[in-house]
Amino acid sequence: MKLKIKKVSGVASGKRATGSSYKIVVPTMGRYDKVKPLTSLGLPAERFVLCVNDEDERSKYMKANPDVEVIVSNKRGCMPNRNWILDQFEEGSKIIMVDDDVEGLFELRGKGKAN
Repeated sequence: MKLKIKKVSGVASGKRATGSSYKIVVPTMGRYDKVKPLTSLGLPAERFVLCVNDEDERSKYMKANPDVEVIVSNKRGCMPNRNWILDQFEEGSKIIMVDDDVEGLFELRGKGKAN
């Protein structure tokens, strides 16, 4: 199965919107005790969304990252999960999908200035 590529323009109703900001979405499964608290990466909790497979996992991840939104896909497998995530956001939303073992993120502000 291949990852769907969507052009991000226009607006669709009933889905999450990121506005002029962006969301960092982390698909994950069975690693609630190994995933770092996402705010330790230096960005505010409201930037992050964790995507898990079921309600049991949701409660475990919420305890590990209490200020982070956790959504349930009920999908199994990497590509079905990632495609489901793309379908949850309005077109035009700015999302960054990263693996659950990420150890650092940088935001480029202006020419050559990484934060």
